[in-house]
Amino acid sequence: RGKQSKRKYLEPSEIEQIASMHIPDASVARVRDLFLFQCYTGFAYAELSNFDFSKILQRNGKYVVADTRQKTDEDFYIVLMQPAIEILQKYDYKLPIITNQQYNMRLKVLASYCQLDKNITTHMARHSFAVMALNNGVSIEKLAKMMGHTDIATTQIYAKIIDTELEKEFEMLENKIMKR
Repeated sequence: RGKQSKRKYLEPSEIEQIASMHIPDASVARVRDLFLFQCYTGFAYAELSNFDFSKILQRNGKYVVADTRQKTDEDFYIVLMQPAIEILQKYDYKLPIITNQQYNMRLKVLASYCQLDKNITTHMARHSFAVMALNNGVSIEKLAKMMGHTDIATTQIYAKIIDTELEKEFEMLENKIMKR
């Protein structure tokens, strides 16, 4: 199938820019919320469009999504973080439904509102979640379970784009070498 292209994702500052932007258009604001929900959960569009809060488990005071990924038929496990819960509360725990085509069209408008020079897609939110998780210390094995990947090699693709983490490691190494 040829060489796979590099995964596209948003930096944390770009996600924050989207989250804090005032969006006067209600339909674009809803799309922003759905996109952010994906950024905080790692859901693909299929999981987002089938999300049903009534099927969520509660463990240790947290809301847990334990389901099977449509694309791979692989189990995944997500604990809903506070930003995702806040989005759910905004919609009375029932996310708005939009077609993938309409979603991606409105994401272009959202990028324009936020002055992002990127072609934002629904799947970019999933990639952004993976990179954010790795950058914050989630192990590749745990991320594979969160993402519902059948093969850890799929998850390792995200590890190849974590240049910032490599830079931190080199800085730490250099500091140790220079102290000798």
